[in-house]
Amino acid sequence: MVKLTTKIFGKDYKFDSTKVLHSYKERKDIHKKLVDLLEKKRDDEYIKLALGITDPMGNFSADEHNLGPQILTQNRSESIVKLAQNLRCCLDVSHIPDTIYKANLNNLKISVGSEMAMMLRPQDFWVANVRTIWAHLLIKHECDRKKANKELELYRDNDMNSKMAYELWKYIYLSMETHLNKIYKEVKIMKKAPEQFKYLWIDSICNQCYERKDE
Repeated sequence: MVKLTTKIFGKDYKFDSTKVLHSYKERKDIHKKLVDLLEKKRDDEYIKLALGITDPMGNFSADEHNLGPQILTQNRSESIVKLAQNLRCCLDVSHIPDTIYKANLNNLKISVGSEMAMMLRPQDFWVANVRTIWAHLLIKHECDRKKANKELELYRDNDMNSKMAYELWKYIYLSMETHLNKIYKEVKIMKKAPEQFKYLWIDSICNQCYERKDE
């Protein structure tokens, strides 16, 4: 176990870099498998992995709320694959929220959809779920956990199918980049961050940060 200290989440915040690296490597392997399945048109296998059904590592957002089976039964497989293809082809991250919204798939909104995008292009796209959003808000509010928790509730309590909720999540998704890259930059200075697939690495750090949010 290797403990690293950073002030980005508060005074002398320590995280376990060994645990983060293990999570990163697992997610990197899943990323490669997802790309391979999509390219080989093995649609059934791709969908179940991309929705976290066969392996939670494929989509934490879907697995955490048991959304995978619901998405699978409430939408056509062709529509899910088409969304994945469109996400992979997005010119830049600014197109991700609208691509997800226009697909109009039941229970597949920005948290699950942005994770699908990240798992296909982890060097370019990040995920907006409760864990990465909380890390973003913690930095935004200068490590004031009460303020971060209070704002986080805005995203957890909204009706995910409403237009207003979509606009709220679109805003938070596109506003996260600076703070997520700040996390990567600080850890990279410690010479611990891989050069490849940086948003998988950032996601692994955010997961560990969220697990300790009540400490």
